[in-house]
Amino acid sequence: RRIHSELARTGIDSETLLGNTLVQMYGKCGNLAEARAAFDGIAEKNVFSWSIIIGLYSRHRLSREAIELFHAMDVRPNCVTFINTLGACSSAEFLETGKKIHAQIVAGEVELELNLANSLISMYSNCGSLVDAKRFFDGMNRRNVVSWNCIIAAFSGHGHYREAVDLFYEMEKQGFKPDRVSFVSVFSACSILEDLSQGRRIHARFCDGRMKLDVSIGNTLLNMYARCGSLDDARLVFDSITSRNIVSWTSMIAAYAQFDRFHDAYEVFQKMGVAPNEVTFITILGACAEARALKQAREIHSLVLTSGILEKQQLTVGNGLINTYAKCGSLSDAKTVFESMATAERNVVTWTSIIAACGLCGHPREALALFHRMELEGIPANEITFGTVLSACADLGSTREARYLHGLIVSGGYDRDTVVCNGLINMFGKCGMLEDARAIFERMRSRNLVTWTGMLGAYIQQQEIRQAVSLFQQMERISYKDVMAWTTMVAAYAQAGYADEALKLYARMGLEGVAPDEITFVNLLHACSRMGAKKEGWTIRSHILERGLPSSRVLGNGLVCFYGACGTWLQAKMVFENLAERDSAAWNAAIGVSGQHGFYDESLRLFERMVLEGMEPDEITFTNVLFSCSHSGEIERAWRWFLVMRGDHGMEPNVEHWGCLADLFGRLGWIDEAERLVSFLPRTRASIAWTTLLSGCKVHGDVSTAERAAERAMAVDPSKSSPYVLLSHL
Repeated sequence: RRIHSELARTGIDSETLLGNTLVQMYGKCGNLAEARAAFDGIAEKNVFSWSIIIGLYSRHRLSREAIELFHAMDVRPNCVTFINTLGACSSAEFLETGKKIHAQIVAGEVELELNLANSLISMYSNCGSLVDAKRFFDGMNRRNVVSWNCIIAAFSGHGHYREAVDLFYEMEKQGFKPDRVSFVSVFSACSILEDLSQGRRIHARFCDGRMKLDVSIGNTLLNMYARCGSLDDARLVFDSITSRNIVSWTSMIAAYAQFDRFHDAYEVFQKMGVAPNEVTFITILGACAEARALKQAREIHSLVLTSGILEKQQLTVGNGLINTYAKCGSLSDAKTVFESMATAERNVVTWTSIIAACGLCGHPREALALFHRMELEGIPANEITFGTVLSACADLGSTREARYLHGLIVSGGYDRDTVVCNGLINMFGKCGMLEDARAIFERMRSRNLVTWTGMLGAYIQQQEIRQAVSLFQQMERISYKDVMAWTTMVAAYAQAGYADEALKLYARMGLEGVAPDEITFVNLLHACSRMGAKKEGWTIRSHILERGLPSSRVLGNGLVCFYGACGTWLQAKMVFENLAERDSAAWNAAIGVSGQHGFYDESLRLFERMVLEGMEPDEITFTNVLFSCSHSGEIERAWRWFLVMRGDHGMEPNVEHWGCLADLFGRLGWIDEAERLVSFLPRTRASIAWTTLLSGCKVHGDVSTAERAAERAMAVDPSKSSPYVLLSHL
């Protein structure tokens, strides 16, 4: 600017050569406004002046302005002018303009050089006309490797990945040697096709050509192998990249996360040789969320704060943190992040994330309260928000809120959205509003598999098994049944206590050629657990082994619970120890099964091991731990872990936690203390705790307290007879 100021003072900045240089300088510095001012100040603009400024507008994606400048030219355009203007024709609205420019070129205004011809291929592709791009390419008398790269990119850009790979081979066949751009394009095509064998074949050709593996090709190869399911190859490529950039590191983290290899993903993150960006943080936070790794999520949160990235990317990274904490079961952390975000910075995604967090952490009432707060702050809900809040309302079972939400959805026009309607069916089903669920189902013009399985679930939720079976048969008649529908029905029978029907349905799946997935097997194991059906469970276990699924985390957890329910604790322990990756559900299953079989010390040892291995305990973990402490009379350990739960993990005790303590006090004969403890619980949720206290009174012969406990338990839930039965035995 100082140089420009000096040139302007002497009046020579308007000279053509110096003016062109100034336009270029401002363009390279990214200052388009000053580049345009310098251009306007040139007294006699030549073709280079026009070409430079058109190119700058084109690179800044100001296509219309670039084309207007082209039409305003008062000198004959040259090859560079045409190339820059064709670059501005970057969408379908500029196709006709591109064709007119092509006609000018053909009319002989400029010689059709190869680089200009290649620009025409790209122009037609960018404007959405693959047919014109291919027709022009086929008519070219001369081609170079760039011509082939342009047509390969055109086919890839239009979703014709197989044809792009074929064109790569045709290029080689015609004697053209692929360059780096060629390999990046074809590896990307193989990645989207998930064609591992083709990708390996082309990788071998790349190696045969003795081309150096630079970072751009390395990153593309890494992504291709990861997407094609070959993590080992992806890691080999990653290790071969000598100068890794942020994309390399983030891609390797994402690859490990994709394969549920959280510890490897986190190790790569810790070894990063460059500063992570927002994409890296979101990727590793997503991995923490899937692994329920709260400790590591908090460590990453600290790094996010020290990196200063929240100042630039508060919305995306903040939303990612909320989602991660929600999936890790720490609502308090999620709320801290949410409240730390400026009110003006929160968008519908932020609100939806915190509402979903409350739902995931078992606080549907709070989720609905946040939704109403969002309304008051004037943030309009979208279909994802409605899907989230409908799920919370379903968990709460509030018919009043259900009616209110339905009204909002209708007034907002979202009742025509299939996903929202599916959420309504689920909500009405769980709220016991079957007629409303059925009405939504019948009105829907576009039903998908989720719609059918949702209606199926609504019938099952209300124990309307006959109607569920009828609907399932209807699905069969219209060929709207796949493994998801079968699995839903298997789950329905299992959860409703019809375990034998679940097993019969599984047998039918085999006869009809429907291959069960891991969720089917988990539900079948659940059915066998409920029935104590060892023989059938062992058969299902053998089927799981035949399909090569034993290392699945979800299946492993199901097997631990099945073996525990069938009394084979050692088998349960063996499956747990052989799991390649253990999440909180796996630890909970092992701790719970150990306690249920009377191995209380083992249960508590497993818990302590879980904490030492860095796995964050959740509410279920502490329920299992307090259960073991209660049944083994470990009052000191019970209090210690109870206080740790509240102090170190920020969890508010639920009714099960208080109930375990009440049970422990009752077993120790501390009936008065147990009664005081239970009296603090919310009346609507204390039935189980009062019944537990009643059991303690029975053991220690405390009739007066037993009568009070029975009276309180019956006041909460008059339909239960167990308090009367226990009282009658005193």
